[in-house]
Amino acid sequence: VRSAMTEFYGGVLFIVEAGQGAHLAVVTTEDADAGLVGHNMSELVEQLGEYLTAQPRTS
Repeated sequence: VRSAMTEFYGGVLFIVEAGQGAHLAVVTTEDADAGLVGHNMSELVEQLGEYLTAQPRTS
């Protein structure tokens, strides 16, 4: 999943890809500015993406 937005009663869930094997999720109130939330999430991933990358698990 590169990005997803899901509305639920009382809020919105945003999910964006945040590096290899990692995602960033944010829950907001239903009146939040979706464009601003998405923009801020993208900026955060650009700044922290290398630290959020998860190595593949081996069995």
